[in-house]
Amino acid sequence: MRLFVSVAVPEVDVEGARIGGPEAPAHLTVLFLGEVPAERVGPIAERFRDSVRSQAPFPLELAGVGVFPNLDRPRVAWIGVRAGAAELGAVHDRLVAACRELAVAVDDRPFVPHLTLRRLRGPKDIDRARRWVAELGAKEFGATRVTELELKESLLGGGPVVHRTLARLPLEGTSATG
Repeated sequence: MRLFVSVAVPEVDVEGARIGGPEAPAHLTVLFLGEVPAERVGPIAERFRDSVRSQAPFPLELAGVGVFPNLDRPRVAWIGVRAGAAELGAVHDRLVAACRELAVAVDDRPFVPHLTLRRLRGPKDIDRARRWVAELGAKEFGATRVTELELKESLLGGGPVVHRTLARLPLEGTSATG
C-alpha cells in the first residue's frame, strides 16, 4: 500500500492550477511513507495516533508562491505555509520518530511544509512559475484549523489518483492560548 500522512487544506486555484475540489479534497503531505505491507498499517496507525495525540490543534495559513529547487532551475511550483509551519514541523518529527521505532524507512530530507501547485515542464511553465513568484509571493490562499491528521493510501491506476483515508489521527492537546 502506498501511504502518506496529510492535513486537509482549503481549495486553491492559481490560473487554472487547481488543488482540491469535491472529488479530491486538497491536502498537504506531512510525511510520505511509500510502499508499506498491508499488515503493518494497523500498528503504524496506532503508533502515529499515540505520537500526535498530545499536539494541540493549530491554525494553518497558506500564503505565497515559491519554487523548488530555485528560480534558476525551477522544477516544482508550490504554495507556502505562513502560520502553522512550526507545528507541522513538530508533528512531522513525531511521525518520523514513530517510524524509526517501528523500523519503517522514511526520507531524511528536511521537512519544508508546502502545497505542491504544479510540476514544471518546459519554458512556458517555468516562465509562468517565475511570474507567480514575483506577483503572488505574499498572496494569501486560505486558512483552516488543523484538528487532525489523516493516514491515507494513494490508489494509482489508469485514471486520476484516488486518496483513501485509512485512519484519522486527532490532535487532542491543549495550548496556552486555548
